Amino acid sequence: MRIRSLVPTVALALAALACAQTELPGTATPAPAKPPTQPPTPTIAFVTATPASDSPSATPTEWSPAELTATAEPAATTDAGPTAQPTEPPPTAAAPDARTYLDDRSDPRALVWSYVNALARHEPLRAHGYWRDTADRPDFADLDAETLEIIDAAVEVGPILADAGAGQRYFVVPALITFARGDRGTMEADCFYLHLSSPDLQAEPPFRPLGIERLVRRPISPQEDPAQVLGEVCPSDAGGAYDPPAAYDPDDIGAERYLDDRSDPTQVLRSMFNALNRREYARAYGYWDALDAEARPFDEFADGYENTRAVTVEFGEIVADAGAGQYHYQAPVILRAETTTGAAQVFVACYTLHISNPSFQASPPFQPLAIRSGTARQVTEADAAARLSTICLP
Repeated sequence: MRIRSLVPTVALALAALACAQTELPGTATPAPAKPPTQPPTPTIAFVTATPASDSPSATPTEWSPAELTATAEPAATTDAGPTAQPTEPPPTAAAPDARTYLDDRSDPRALVWSYVNALARHEPLRAHGYWRDTADRPDFADLDAETLEIIDAAVEVGPILADAGAGQRYFVVPALITFARGDRGTMEADCFYLHLSSPDLQAEPPFRPLGIERLVRRPISPQEDPAQVLGEVCPSDAGGAYDPPAAYDPDDIGAERYLDDRSDPTQVLRSMFNALNRREYARAYGYWDALDAEARPFDEFADGYENTRAVTVEFGEIVADAGAGQYHYQAPVILRAETTTGAAQVFVACYTLHISNPSFQASPPFQPLAIRSGTARQVTEADAAARLSTICLP
């Protein structure tokens, strides 16, 4: 399977490599602490999984972040009742979309969508991983049992509230969720309580991303107006209005944007370089495979970027390989970096990434798509395009 993902040439970039690699400069201009910014509205709002059998050993949903869709045929949606759909859509409802794999913690809405996406795709360990380690965190076994009967799920997010203080960021997210479960449909209004310690203040790994601290679930009966229940499920005094900024170009990984997305290989690499641009080194380090025994120590990794002001990335042709529930990717990239002294550098690099099929993963913690290794060569701008096509060859 091959994927072509070409990004327009950009001005500057650099590479972060785990072991046996060319040492590169690094760091980025510090960004002021602020809540994660809202990227362009993702194309996910409707997620579907293959109906599970009565046995927990049912064949998991086929998965490929390269294609970004489940390969199973969509299941028929069960009628949730005569008044299952709101008479008026919630204020920030997203349009339904295809069965897209989404593992995105860049902002509150993306995290809620990702959580429902994991439930609907029968990936309970991934859903469990979106929770912070709090007393309200559900048992993995309970989530596992809940996903077995889910066929389809749709989610619409209402107005988000935000609060911040002492380096902590809090979000309250109302969501209207419709589940098709076997021969019946259910609808509920949920209030998600999310928390993120400011990424720039997390100085040592492991990095703790935006996560769920508490979830209040409110079933909706056929006689109720879902839009009204959605507007009442979260407390109105839980914070100020969360006002997302203007949409970003998907290729923008500059320090003004906050990108924490593991939905596919390009997003993992963009997120890592975005973290470096924001000088969030613990977050950048977290995109590397935690099970890689040969990974560089964190201090060495962070020191490698001390002299870098900014970085951008241009992708070549990403090659995917799958077998026995394992997915491997090779991503060639051109990296352009600007050092703190104003010097421009160009590198051509090859990254390998890996994930085990999320629906096969059965024991916490969930292991997301991550970088396994990287190699880089410093080149001239004139040679970069030619070297891009060969950097991943043996």
